[in-house]
Amino acid sequence: EAGRLYVAGSWQGSTPLRTLGLLRLSSDGSLDRSFDTGSAGSGVTALASITGGLLAGGSFAEWDGQPRYGLVRLRVQPSLATPGEPLAFTATGSEIGVDLAWDAVAGALGYLIEKREPSSIAWIPVATPPAGSNSFADASSSAGSRWSYRVSAFNSAGPSLSSPEVELILPTTYSQWKSDLGIAPGTADDDDSDHDGIPLLLEYALALSPALSDRQGLPGIARAGDLVEFSYLRARTDVNYIVEASNDLDGWSSDGVDQGAATLHRTATVPTLGNPKRFLRLSVQVSPP
Repeated sequence: EAGRLYVAGSWQGSTPLRTLGLLRLSSDGSLDRSFDTGSAGSGVTALASITGGLLAGGSFAEWDGQPRYGLVRLRVQPSLATPGEPLAFTATGSEIGVDLAWDAVAGALGYLIEKREPSSIAWIPVATPPAGSNSFADASSSAGSRWSYRVSAFNSAGPSLSSPEVELILPTTYSQWKSDLGIAPGTADDDDSDHDGIPLLLEYALALSPALSDRQGLPGIARAGDLVEFSYLRARTDVNYIVEASNDLDGWSSDGVDQGAATLHRTATVPTLGNPKRFLRLSVQVSPP
């Protein structure tokens, strides 16, 4: 058979196949695991190529339960080739995961999707979509993380070559919010394009609109006995909110500020401590991925 080599003899060790002294090697010298000779009583010691198959000789008295005294003719089925490499592989990230797509491969029994971190050479299996699949949604990668993905096809002969890997950084919820509103990714957190005095990151943290000059939804402040109350909407789970206090608008600190209960509408409090002036402000920062 073109590109294949048949070998007869006695082997030390073992293989997972019922070779019984007869192996088929691929053109690169690797064992063709799709080749199965059947079951015989003893091994093959001589081998000849004939039209449409092989002539095997040895000390066996039967082959696959049939009487064959030292000689058997084997019909050789062409070996099954591994499938082709999946083409047009793409990976698109969002804050909720990665959407993968590729061209389906004829003859594939399924696909293996893998990913790895840039700092690692180890590929992590993600999923094995069945035959006919050409897409998969991976929800195991978190917003802001960086991954490389690849896909390969497989059949009973083995896996294909892997597709070229695709590297991407998943957007954070904050960056996705900017993208959805048509705001350039590199826009600074203190940008104030609507000129309402509210920086971009604070607009995001309080669920305000950066396209409207609107001060509704800003924190409120009130006096309650010996306390000053500062109320605001904790609209985002990926933002750290800290209320800070000052006596002179120069030095700011969260020391002595009760940040309040962990609720959506939060009220922080700070004692006046006999100070005639007490200032409060809200500091926000996007949590790292």
